[in-house]
Amino acid sequence: ESSDWPPTKCVSVDDPGLAQALQNGALVGVSDGSYHPSLSTSHAAADWALHETAYGLRCHGMTPVLGSPSEVNAYRAELQGYHTMLLKIHDLCERHQVQSGSVKLYFDCLGAVRKYQIVHVEPACTMNHSNLIRAIRRLHFYQSESDTLSHVRGHQD
Repeated sequence: ESSDWPPTKCVSVDDPGLAQALQNGALVGVSDGSYHPSLSTSHAAADWALHETAYGLRCHGMTPVLGSPSEVNAYRAELQGYHTMLLKIHDLCERHQVQSGSVKLYFDCLGAVRKYQIVHVEPACTMNHSNLIRAIRRLHFYQSESDTLSHVRGHQD
C-alpha cells in the first residue's frame, strides 16, 4: 500500500486507473452520512470516496440525502452515502467494461453492515427506508462475490 495517505491525486470516477484498481482488487470504497437535526430536520448529506491504493488515486463526492422530512435521519444518511458509492462503482464497471475484480468497502453504520450480510432477506415495503435498502441490494447483486464489506468504528460507536 502507498505510504502517501491520504491519496493525493484526485481523479474523476471514469479514470482508467480506478478501473484497473478494481480489476486488481486494489480499490477501497468508504462512505459516511451526516445528519444534524439541530441545524435542520429535513436536510442531510453523505460523503463517499473511492481510493486506489497503489498510486494514490482518489475520487470522492457528496450527495444530498433524499426523502421526505419524516424519512431523513442519520441512518438514511448512512444508507444514501453507501448507495451513492455503490452507484459509482457500478458506473466505473460499465464505463470500462470491467468483468471481474473486487473492492474493499468500509462503512461506519454497524446495523446496515449486518443487514447487508444477510442478503437473502428482502425488506418489507412498510419497513423504514425499504426503497433505499432495496436499491442497495440490487447493486450488491451486480458486485463481485470477492467484494468485502466491513464495519469501521465511527464517532457514534
